[in-house]
Amino acid sequence: MPYPAARRTLKHRLIHAASTAAETARSCVGVPRPEVVLILGHMRSGSTLVFHILRSDPAIAGLGERNAAYDSAADLSRLVIAAARARRNPLARFKYVVDQINHSRFTPEPEVLHHPRVRLLFLLREPLGAIASLLELTRKHYEPWPVERAVEYYVERVSTLAQYARSVERPDRTAFLTYQDVTERSNQSLSGLAAFLGTGSPFPETYPVHDSTGRRGDPGPVISGGRISSPRTHASPPGSDAQLAPAQQAYEESLRTLERFALVGRQTAEPR
Repeated sequence: MPYPAARRTLKHRLIHAASTAAETARSCVGVPRPEVVLILGHMRSGSTLVFHILRSDPAIAGLGERNAAYDSAADLSRLVIAAARARRNPLARFKYVVDQINHSRFTPEPEVLHHPRVRLLFLLREPLGAIASLLELTRKHYEPWPVERAVEYYVERVSTLAQYARSVERPDRTAFLTYQDVTERSNQSLSGLAAFLGTGSPFPETYPVHDSTGRRGDPGPVISGGRISSPRTHASPPGSDAQLAPAQQAYEESLRTLERFALVGRQTAEPR
C-alpha cells in the first residue's frame, strides 16, 4: 500500500476509534444513544427541505448534508459526536441525529443501512422535474452539467435507492415520501413523519434556518424562506424523449419498489 494511502487508512481508523470511544463515554455518564435517521434521496429530491423540517424538532440534531461516507457503525457514532460538538455540549441529548445522502459513494458498505439504530427515509422525485432542476442548479452554482450527465446520475441513483429498498430488513423502521408528497400533500406528509418517528404532534410547515442553510445541501434561496413552498415550475429538460426514457423507466421501477414504505397514500402513480 502506498504511504499516503496507508496514512489515510490509519487516520480513518483513529477517527473511528475516537468517535466510538466518545459515544461510549457519553453512555457511561447516562446520555442515551440517539437513533440515526438517514435521508436517502437524490439531488433535487427535497432532501434539504426534509432535513430542515426534521430539525424543527429540538430533539432532532444534524449538521446539514455532510457528504461523509457511512461504512460502519463507527460512522454513526461520528455523526452523533459531530452533532453534539455543533451544540457546544459534549453531553447534549437528542432522540435522533439526521443526515441526508444523495450520492451512492457515501454508502460504500450498504450493510450499515441495516444497523439496529438506523431509520431510513427514502425520497424520490419524478425525473422531468428533478432533471430540469438539477440542470438549473449546476448552471447557477457549479460547473454546468449536460443533460446526458444529469440523466446518468439520476438513473444510477434512483436505481440504487430501489436496490437498497429491496434489501430492507426492518420495514417498520423505513419510510418513503415523494417530492410531491412533501410540497403538495404537506399535511399528510408531516403527520406521517411524526408517526414514523414517534414525535407526537405533526411537524410544522415552517422551520428555522441554521448556519448550514444555503451552505450544505440546497444552495438556492428558496430553502432560506423557512417554510414549505409550492414547487417551482421548470421548463422540460432539453433532452430528447429517447435520452430521458431511461430516467422515466428507472423512476417507475423505483416507485413500485418503494411504495410499500409510503407515508402518504396515493390512488394513482405520480405524474410523469
